Amino acid sequence: MRFVLPLLLALSAAGQNLLSNPGFESWTSDTLPDGWRVAAAVAVRRDADTVCFGVAACRVESRGAAGGPEQSVAVRPGASYRYRLRLWHDDDRARAAVVVSWFRDDSSFIRSERPVEWLRRRGWQTLEAAVRAPAGAARAAFQVRLDGPAGARVLADECWFGLDGTEPAKLEVFFARDSLCERLVEFIGGAKKSLDYCHYNSSRPEVVAALLAAHGRGVKLRVITDNTRLDNEWVAALRAAGVPVWTDSIGPGPNNLMHNKFCVRDDRDADTTDDFTWTASYNPNDGELRADCALQVPHAGIARAYLAEFEQMWGGAGDLPDPSRARFHGGKLDVQARHDFTLEGNPCRVYFAPQDRVSERITEVAAAARRHLLFAVFAYTWDPLGDAMIALWNRGGWCGGVYDKSGAYGQGSEFERLVNAGLEVYVDSVSFGERIVHEKLMVVDSLVTVAGSANWSQNANTGNDESTIILEHPDVARLVLAELRERFREVPGTGIAEPTSGFGLVRGLRLALARDLARLAEAGALVFEATGRRLEPGARPAPGVYIVRDAGGARQVLIVR
Repeated sequence: MRFVLPLLLALSAAGQNLLSNPGFESWTSDTLPDGWRVAAAVAVRRDADTVCFGVAACRVESRGAAGGPEQSVAVRPGASYRYRLRLWHDDDRARAAVVVSWFRDDSSFIRSERPVEWLRRRGWQTLEAAVRAPAGAARAAFQVRLDGPAGARVLADECWFGLDGTEPAKLEVFFARDSLCERLVEFIGGAKKSLDYCHYNSSRPEVVAALLAAHGRGVKLRVITDNTRLDNEWVAALRAAGVPVWTDSIGPGPNNLMHNKFCVRDDRDADTTDDFTWTASYNPNDGELRADCALQVPHAGIARAYLAEFEQMWGGAGDLPDPSRARFHGGKLDVQARHDFTLEGNPCRVYFAPQDRVSERITEVAAAARRHLLFAVFAYTWDPLGDAMIALWNRGGWCGGVYDKSGAYGQGSEFERLVNAGLEVYVDSVSFGERIVHEKLMVVDSLVTVAGSANWSQNANTGNDESTIILEHPDVARLVLAELRERFREVPGTGIAEPTSGFGLVRGLRLALARDLARLAEAGALVFEATGRRLEPGARPAPGVYIVRDAGGARQVLIVR
């Protein structure tokens, strides 16, 4: 298979944030965020209700004089720096800005940069600019400055101050063509302090070697896998090196799976600047190459949510699992402080199975679709989701997607029901590797993306350990739509409707005899099996579901008995 460079949401390199505790996650007390001092007559406190980044923001309230939280960092004279700050404004009396001031090595003041932007509207917004350190500068003071009468307030979150030309790490989206194994090895290789690795299976030698290398350089490594992997060589190799590996063997539910595929990096300390999560559907298994997806998410709050889920199954925050406290499957609780986050300015939700009933959460996304929905999935048996897709189609929207062949014809599959209702749903034919669609992807209205480990089933809703992430992020939706369209176009035969074309809707089904369908093919109509394979003129159709397109492109579904 041909590999290409990763699809990045930001092409610039991730740089170092010079500010400590930039998301105001860590507080020694309720009145002072760690790493910051408070200048002038303002009051600050931790706010967990209105948050842009992670689980806390900094609420700044005026006592009648201008000022705010401030942090000093070392700089190089003549170097260019870039700053960024997220600010929430809901008080017309308040004005806020970032003020950068330069100081010499002896702490003498040089000058302050003119604030380039003041708040003019309500809600979260971003203040950012580039500045250059003057000659003689050794330190810069980064201040969130509030100006307003006593009682005026703003909230600050997600600060950035670093060398210009570098940016805070961005969300990355990877698919099979991006060499998922190599991307995961790079992710593991970036760990400095901790890795919490939770995968249904992970036999790929390169990944095992990366985990062992991280352990060897002192990274605290904890591993959870499914109990069916206990006798696998990769588990034995990790345990032989002293890596603790834990499974769901304590139950409850012997028929349920620990089906997660996520890893949390560097989230077991107070530094929130390097917290990352790897998640979605990719199993790094030896010899496997499937249509798959992974997200690399730089967000302290989201990392903390995945860590809380990991430690629920681990039985605590210790380096070794605690069997007396560990919970899996139906024994788990909703331990999340929050499920809703803001990721790069966009809403994001994180859910875990079975406690959050992820199939129901996915169904809610589909039911809210207004115009169109496209998906690719390994297995899909959840009736309420099928109901939501059919309802979208019947009210004039468009709905389509691809199943893996094993999932399409599995017990309880929604495939035939969706096809019979007229939806553009087909069996995929992946052109590489094992020719398997392992993704669990959905995009609604070119905005909302669903990804994760959970197939859309009863087991994922009430039994298996799973994770699902839902992002209202147009850039993510654009990348995932390109992947879904690629899967869609792999369906054999021509004439399969493009997901973005004008959609000829089907309002009912017709029963047909085999000879009538054969005559349509002879007359020049395009006739396809539900798998997408074209019925050639002269061929006698077997009983089944067929899609017919006439010369004008009109579409109908015929059932041959």
